[in-house]
Amino acid sequence: MNGSRSVAGRFAPSPTGFLHPGHASSFALAWLSARSQNGSIFLRLENIDDSRCRPETSTEIKRDLAWLGMDWDGQPLTQTDRLEAHLFALETLKKRGTVYPCTCSRSDIVRAASAPQVGEKDSGIARRYPGTCAQRSETEDRDLIAQGIPFCWRMRTPKNGWPDFVDGLLGKLPGSLADNEGDFVVWRANKGNQRGGPSYQLAVVVDDVFQGVTEVVRGDDLLDSTPRQLAIIQELGHSAPKYFHVPLVLDAEGRRLAKRAGSLSLAQLRAQGNGPWVILGQLAEQWGLNPTACEQTLERLRAIFCWNQLKTGPWEWR
Repeated sequence: MNGSRSVAGRFAPSPTGFLHPGHASSFALAWLSARSQNGSIFLRLENIDDSRCRPETSTEIKRDLAWLGMDWDGQPLTQTDRLEAHLFALETLKKRGTVYPCTCSRSDIVRAASAPQVGEKDSGIARRYPGTCAQRSETEDRDLIAQGIPFCWRMRTPKNGWPDFVDGLLGKLPGSLADNEGDFVVWRANKGNQRGGPSYQLAVVVDDVFQGVTEVVRGDDLLDSTPRQLAIIQELGHSAPKYFHVPLVLDAEGRRLAKRAGSLSLAQLRAQGNGPWVILGQLAEQWGLNPTACEQTLERLRAIFCWNQLKTGPWEWR
């Protein structure tokens, strides 16, 4: 999928809270993959969710990455500075007839899901968008604006289904991973105190293209996003990056580390006197690259890094 392009990876944290060892795991693997191939790596602050993002957290994120030994190429990209490019991509999708205005609220979708269609209940599809607004054309937004009705933009499920893809760690995977959501939001509605703007799915594609990203390394909780993003890439006429979805880092009780759960942050670990080599050594043990659990640095791991040697999980922070 990368053709002859030079390797370029990226870190793409959201400044909504402090980084924890789970973030360190995926970001370190992105750095190791790119740098072990003499490639570039870029930093992008994904702050389009202005209701949750905190500007001061961006400084702490950069500090954590540098503390772990990660550098990046060029200046960090701030996602909200790219809104004009995101809007241009939306206009392109409108012209191609692959998106439509949707007035459904979350409660509308939940109510529709309470009466599933034949076969959906058994297949485990609980909240797939029911297609209520799918018959609208991309030109009907004018009438909705004139009536003062808030709406988002959804992308239609491709006629031939979501694209299959080959994951660099997990192998060939079906596009049907995206079926749990169906037609998905690419542009959020202006509603109440919520300001409209690009969804994660659209913004990440547009910004990956802009930064020349050829490798996307991220947690496997985003596996079902990949077919959606590939569909956007195809409609916009760009080359797709290669994806590597890595296991999430779990706590001792098997729960994923998360900002909202108050998981131990890198800042807390640093304050407790832990050096970055301790964090990296424990993570590398879980990856399968450090069987003796000795302390490690990124530069030492760079010399031995190979995707084929990574364990597929689960990975546990102890």
